[in-house]
Amino acid sequence: MKKLLYILITLLVIAVIGYFILLNLPKASSKNKDASFKIEAADLYSEFQANEVLANKKYIGKTIQVTGTIMDLDKDKQGATVLYVDADAGINGLLCTMEMNQKAKFEVGQEVTLKGLCSGYLQDVVLNKCVLIQ
Repeated sequence: MKKLLYILITLLVIAVIGYFILLNLPKASSKNKDASFKIEAADLYSEFQANEVLANKKYIGKTIQVTGTIMDLDKDKQGATVLYVDADAGINGLLCTMEMNQKAKFEVGQEVTLKGLCSGYLQDVVLNKCVLIQ
């Protein structure tokens, strides 16, 4: 019985240590990744608008560099800056959530080049973990 108790305690300690190691691993960043595609915001949006299934296969999970004009700014629940980039599609466009360590000052009407991970298309094309390209 004592042997079983020691084994269970050892497994519990290993599980707790493993959990804290995984919790403290560095988060994936777009900053050091090469962009698979370099495209204008309007062109990216148009591809999703024309054939969402094909665009999903081409872009989802890939790091994309996009250039466009900021049409609105916001913050998400974690405090990260969210940029709405114009794609010449009325109120729709690209929804770009910046990485938390991005301290650049953004303004509506500013031309930006961003690099981020494409997550798909809802009403907007969604890019996460975005970084500003200078």
